[in-house]
Amino acid sequence: METIDTIIWDLGNVLQGEGPRDIFKTIGAAQREYDAWQQYKIGAFVEREYYRDILRGSDFEGREDEFATTLRTLQAISAPGPALPLLEPLHKNGYQMAILSNHVTEWARPAIAHLGIEPYFKAIIISSEVQRAKPDLEIYSLALRRMGRMLEPYRCVFIDDKEKNVRAAEHAGLHAIQMTTLEELQRDFDALGVRYA
Repeated sequence: METIDTIIWDLGNVLQGEGPRDIFKTIGAAQREYDAWQQYKIGAFVEREYYRDILRGSDFEGREDEFATTLRTLQAISAPGPALPLLEPLHKNGYQMAILSNHVTEWARPAIAHLGIEPYFKAIIISSEVQRAKPDLEIYSLALRRMGRMLEPYRCVFIDDKEKNVRAAEHAGLHAIQMTTLEELQRDFDALGVRYA
């Protein structure tokens, strides 16, 4: 069996609990939020443009700063995700780890700090900071380069909650696992020989 020594994690719904973006469903702006998010997560929009596009024409237009403050606060105090308990034992067992997340600096960095997990990672790649997002294959190549595994993707395993991102990672040559539950992830790690205890 190939030796896996590098683990690349998604952030949202994996290491971090569910984020507050669903708030926009309650004001009937889910589609506008989705469209704006596609630009925001790759750094094509700044924070104010994201809220401007979502709230334009709604009863909340002009309250962009309030929404920005609220969502930043909620992200900064987000709950732990299901895979978080595995970081400490994996780190102790010598695995190199990275975060590869479709996220924005204003939300991801405070959440990582709040969870106290930054010391576990050799690299933290946030899509808005590199102007690329999963499932673009180039972002997986960037993660492999930063982890020193460009020529050895088979030594890496990638974990994400979205199937399309998992399929893309496999296409890039990584082992990949779709996150469902902690127990399922542990079974998948067992099959790959990853030591998490």
